[in-house]
Amino acid sequence: MASIVIPLELVELIIEYLFDDTKTLATCSLVCSAWVARTRHWLFGTVHLDCWCSRAFIHLLLHPSSTILSHIHHLHIDCSTSPGHTTLDYPILFFDSFLSAFQRVPDQRAIRGIQSLRLSNLDLTTYPLETQSRMTSTLASLFPEITSLALDQVVLHDMRHLNSTVLRAFPCLGRLEARVKFLKYLEHTAAPVAISGENSLPAGLKEIELGHDGMATVLCYIANARSRSHCQEGSNVHHLSLKGCTPEMLPYVSGAVHALSASLKTLRISFFPEKVQYYDCNFP
Repeated sequence: MASIVIPLELVELIIEYLFDDTKTLATCSLVCSAWVARTRHWLFGTVHLDCWCSRAFIHLLLHPSSTILSHIHHLHIDCSTSPGHTTLDYPILFFDSFLSAFQRVPDQRAIRGIQSLRLSNLDLTTYPLETQSRMTSTLASLFPEITSLALDQVVLHDMRHLNSTVLRAFPCLGRLEARVKFLKYLEHTAAPVAISGENSLPAGLKEIELGHDGMATVLCYIANARSRSHCQEGSNVHHLSLKGCTPEMLPYVSGAVHALSASLKTLRISFFPEKVQYYDCNFP
């Protein structure tokens, strides 16, 4: 009986349909070499790490037969030290140690394929200043092609720490998602202090999504950037999304929108932190 040859295009459509079925994808990857690339794209395209599995992940990447790194495009690092499971057989690998270990991966060129980075539950202020500087430099050298950065429950010193240190470490950055707390402004939760800085936001940053934490501070910074005479070039933000906005923040929203009026195309606001309900505004 003649064998049936399935067109590769059809195979790829079937594999894409199985994008969230890791067990079936793993089985498909063993069928033939032509299926490996597409299955690994969905199996390893997004990698979630925490303090317990990071060490095993590094050991996997350091293995001479490992080939998965080139398939990773989205990396999520959860720095929480609270156990999310009952198995504590693996020693904790803290964020600074993880970055140092990641530098030992032989194929550094493959790391450049990672385009999206999410950092969760990270308090940078707990590290010495020298360690903070070293971590930022390591992030910049490891992930120079990052276009999307998400900071989820991250604690920073102030807006200068976010803008001048963190954001500018990624020259290709086009999208920022931030739910951050600023140690310097914690006593000004209701109304942030007048925030100024030496630089406007990176010119390549086109999309910003802000959560409730740190929203007023970032909006106030954007608004004040317009008034600084040495920042005439302003920002080029096209899309601004605000999640969990409160009525008290509306003056800061207004100031930020006014400062971004030359480039802003869409504004999305949610006043309900627990619900996905938005008010959309489109600008000509």
